[in-house]
Amino acid sequence: MNVFRRNLTARLIGLSILMTLLGVLAIAYISFYSAERIIIDRVAAQLESVTVLKEHQIGEWRGHLLSHFEWLSEEPRIEDAARVLSHTSPGDSGYAEAQEGLAAEFNRIIEQEDFSIMLLLDSTSGEITAASDEQWIGKLRAHREYFQQGKESAFISEIYHSAAREEPTMVVSAPVVNNGELVGVIAAHVNLDSLNEVMVESAGLGETGETYLVNRDHLLLNDTRLGPGRAFQQWIFTEGVNKALEGDPGTGTYPDYRGVPVIGYYHLADSMDVVLVAEVDQAEAFAPINYLRHTIAIAGVILLAVILGMVIMTSRQITMPIRKLAQYSRKVRQGEPAPKLKIEGEDEIASLAADMSLMVDQLTEREHKLRTLSHRLVEIQEEERRSIARELHDQTSQSLALIKIYLDRAATAHDSEIRSWLGEARETVSEVIDQVRTLSLDLRPAMLDDLGLLQALNWHFQRYTSRTNVRVDFSSSGVDSNVPPELRTAAFRIIQEALSNVARHARVDSVAVRVWVKNSVLKITVKDAGIGFDPMHVPSTSAGLSGMRERVDILNGSLNIESEPGGGTCLTVGLPMSDLHPELDGDRGYDDHRTG
Repeated sequence: MNVFRRNLTARLIGLSILMTLLGVLAIAYISFYSAERIIIDRVAAQLESVTVLKEHQIGEWRGHLLSHFEWLSEEPRIEDAARVLSHTSPGDSGYAEAQEGLAAEFNRIIEQEDFSIMLLLDSTSGEITAASDEQWIGKLRAHREYFQQGKESAFISEIYHSAAREEPTMVVSAPVVNNGELVGVIAAHVNLDSLNEVMVESAGLGETGETYLVNRDHLLLNDTRLGPGRAFQQWIFTEGVNKALEGDPGTGTYPDYRGVPVIGYYHLADSMDVVLVAEVDQAEAFAPINYLRHTIAIAGVILLAVILGMVIMTSRQITMPIRKLAQYSRKVRQGEPAPKLKIEGEDEIASLAADMSLMVDQLTEREHKLRTLSHRLVEIQEEERRSIARELHDQTSQSLALIKIYLDRAATAHDSEIRSWLGEARETVSEVIDQVRTLSLDLRPAMLDDLGLLQALNWHFQRYTSRTNVRVDFSSSGVDSNVPPELRTAAFRIIQEALSNVARHARVDSVAVRVWVKNSVLKITVKDAGIGFDPMHVPSTSAGLSGMRERVDILNGSLNIESEPGGGTCLTVGLPMSDLHPELDGDRGYDDHRTG
């Protein structure tokens, strides 16, 4: 992220890549969405046609079973055998022969048709009197729907799971009438292999397409291509089946009974009262979209490379003048000499460069005026302090001293109470005098002007030690009365503030101060072995350091702070004397002066 914040070229390239990607993604989204809808509609139409075809094939198959079974019920051999079985008892002659003959006929039919078990039921009791498998003989089926309906006309049941046969089945039945008399009901369990063949056939649905039937209990009724052997063993609660059972046929995309996303068409087949579903896996249906995705990705990469090359060339043309502007402004900010800024052209950047160059010239001139003004303000401030100090010393202190004389005379009075009050007043006045003197000295020590910098510093160090119990190890060299007043004041105030910071923060019992002159520069160091601090994290609101820096900047000096937590602090200040008095240029002597 720092690269994008600091580098305009990187931002331009990044923005271009982003815009290209957004464009490619937008085109891809629109293309994918349109292609997806087209494919879904095309597949849905194909699935719908397949379900119509399947429903028609199932209807023909059911119709064939019914018509064929009606024909069988009228077959003379079946009618004659049924009449014998209905009018005789098991012990009568001809009963067993009719039963055996009918069983043989049933087995012959089973070999040729889609039946697995054929039965003849007594028209009154519903008892099975003859069957292709003798194990069924004697069982009662009076309450079965195929018996009740079969007495009236040909009937075919829905698909259900036969507990007796332990497999899915459906039953077709028809009345057996002889000379107008109902002599029995013929019934047969239908072999569902033909139905499974119809449903399993893909009918152009590809490798993953399949069709299947589901009853109202959500039970799968037939084997499927992708799930063989699941008939009556799989409950299906997919979105398509649920909607079809709710009377809402249509097309949708949803997970199938395997949990695989599919496109499906579903509706309720009223003739069978079951849901007919046709589905194909989305992965197969959307294969063309995947090819389109790869094509767009390749085209996007090529387009991105072309645009990236164009952006790099354009961004260099834009950013090179801006870099020159940045380098120029950096030199100006750091105070380094900067050549005249020149950028060829007539565009906005060239105009900006010309304006910036003019602005820098104006700022330089204004800075010079500001420094002059600041210097003058400091002189005025110090002159005001000098005046206040003189006023406090010459007038206020004399007045208070005179009051003290008067109080001394009053104290000789005979009244003891008056003497007591006057004594307290005298003490108070003495304290006021001391405070006023202290205030005068703090505002500006008179000896700074009268005796010079070194005497003023020595006096300040004594007062500082008495107040803070911090010893000052002071040394000086080359400092004499020729130090300009401005530098004397600045040096005294900087040392005064530095010592104040040592007393407040350093936690030491001694501090070293050195003042000397070299190469027309008044140099100051204040060094302690205290707890130290991180100079990079000094609050900008620190009045002490800010004041020192302002004084140094006004005099074109330098200030450096070396410190680290636990490693003490060293303040170094350099104040050029030649800027104020050129005649002082050159090395000064070394009259060492040390105090402790």
